[in-house]
Amino acid sequence: MEVRSVKDPSSLPVQFQSLVIETQKCATDVLLEAQRTWNEISTSGQLTLTALLVRPSATYTYDSPGGKFKIHYNTTGTDAVPTSDVAPANGIPDYVEWLASYADSSYRAEVITLAQFEPPSDGTLGGDSRYDIYTEEMAYYGYTQTEGAGPNPWNDAYSYISVHRNFIGFPPNDDPDGDQKGAAKVTIAHEYYHAIQFAYNYNENVWLMEASSTWMEDYVFDPVNDNYNYLFDWFSYPDYSLNSTTILHEYAAFIWPKYLSQNFGDTFMPELWNNCITASAYPALTSTLSTHGATLNVQFAEFCVWNFITGSRNDGNHYRDAASYPLIKTVRTHTTYPVSGQGPVSGSAPDAMGANYIVFNLSSGSGDFTVTFNGDNSTPWIVQFLAWKAGVSDIYQETQLSLDVNGDGSYMLTNPQDFTNVVLVICNVSQSLNDRSYSYGASFPMPQYAVVVTASADDSVYSHASTTLRFSVHNVGTLSETFDLAAADKRGWNPLPASASVSLASGASQVVSVSVTCPPLISAGTVDTVLLTATGRSMIGVADTDTATTLVFIQPGDADNSGAIDISDVVYLIAFIFGGGQAAVPVAAAGDADCSSTVDVSDVVFLIAYIFSGGPRPPCSPF
Repeated sequence: MEVRSVKDPSSLPVQFQSLVIETQKCATDVLLEAQRTWNEISTSGQLTLTALLVRPSATYTYDSPGGKFKIHYNTTGTDAVPTSDVAPANGIPDYVEWLASYADSSYRAEVITLAQFEPPSDGTLGGDSRYDIYTEEMAYYGYTQTEGAGPNPWNDAYSYISVHRNFIGFPPNDDPDGDQKGAAKVTIAHEYYHAIQFAYNYNENVWLMEASSTWMEDYVFDPVNDNYNYLFDWFSYPDYSLNSTTILHEYAAFIWPKYLSQNFGDTFMPELWNNCITASAYPALTSTLSTHGATLNVQFAEFCVWNFITGSRNDGNHYRDAASYPLIKTVRTHTTYPVSGQGPVSGSAPDAMGANYIVFNLSSGSGDFTVTFNGDNSTPWIVQFLAWKAGVSDIYQETQLSLDVNGDGSYMLTNPQDFTNVVLVICNVSQSLNDRSYSYGASFPMPQYAVVVTASADDSVYSHASTTLRFSVHNVGTLSETFDLAAADKRGWNPLPASASVSLASGASQVVSVSVTCPPLISAGTVDTVLLTATGRSMIGVADTDTATTLVFIQPGDADNSGAIDISDVVYLIAFIFGGGQAAVPVAAAGDADCSSTVDVSDVVFLIAYIFSGGPRPPCSPF
């Protein structure tokens, strides 16, 4: 049925015909599986497959300018390509010329620049010795199909490629030339790398084939980023094995070649595939890494650390595109201590070459922070201790736990005050043992007296008006305490807390309001920074401060800058319009009550309606 979904979807039962493009990346693995299990298929099944696996039919061909590819296409029927022919108008559909150009680019990058084998020749099966690329309607981006043994004494094979006939309606990408061209570009680069892989070993592990080809999309056409569509399937399931083919994980696994190429150079992948001639994925990785003085287990554990430092956690020292990657899924976050006897969440224990992430918040303790780990005795583990200071510029300090032969170990952080969090990166570096369990604990002595102040949010204020900022005061000590409150600011606007002190039981918190009044005639865009400090009464030195900002806006209609819209603004505008009085302050636009970009009598009428008749507020009021 899977082969039918690629080669003849109309023959499927109706309930299976509504395949969705977004869930179908590459059909190469489907076709490979059919060929690899050929001897297990019945005679009638083999006859059916033989009929299905014939090359697509096409009326027209076009040879790429580089001379290496022949594009086969139709202009009518189900498999018709877009027939627009304007750039240039030469009798060849522009879409076909795009494909040819992208194929030539892929050849230059993958064969010339990276010095990899060309795909074995099929002789003249497609009409001549050029590599054949077909176009057809399908529920996939494309596929590469092996057809017969190559000339070498290893598992090489000749092949052809088929790609979607128009790439309309595919998932979005970042190509400046548009989604359609972006999808076409990466598909050609992806499938051509499959053809190259078949020159090395068409029996190689599928996950490595797909991860490598999806990485190659980025290498050949870096701006497109179509492969970002699959990153969710990696970062949401870090416990899955590196070699998993569940959901779209094998495509999302391009992040592994991304890590390898950034650390060992772009030629790492060609080196790896050269070793794949005689070895499966993990032995080939082990061999290739050894030539760089590295080991698979250690590099995989470091890779898992890199996968935490993405998105808003990016420090600029790991993946070049880390800011664009999702955040990795964590098992849990701890904020109180001690922690004991914790293990993986049900269903998310790490599979072979998989990982779990545990976060510990360091805001509530004092003294040394200690973590312990006890892994399943039969499983090889590497556990990374990542001390993390979150902020505008995130800082990380990495240490590998020293584990004994039973997979047990601990680590003490003696300067937790320098960090905001600790992350335990737990890596199962077995190549075959799945769903492995472990337990961990943590201790972080709680102080008798301690406080944490946290600003709820920044705010805005109108010129010559007031606003309220809110802060949370949290008693994180083990004893009840009274905290004195003091507010200050950078501009001398004299903010005032709603109360002079708060009394809190251990673990309790309270929201404190701080009133801020903007003086008159302050320009829009002015920012004031407000600080709230809570100081404990029982022990000297127990205090904490946080800051919030307030941004000044001009209130349309408050012509006299009194901080409110009232009858005085009507009188003020009448004097300006009819009596030569002063324009609205602090800027003339403050008198534009109806937001027409002009201050005139219509603003007077608008204000009167608003004040006396329940009319609308000025429509361009920022809040």
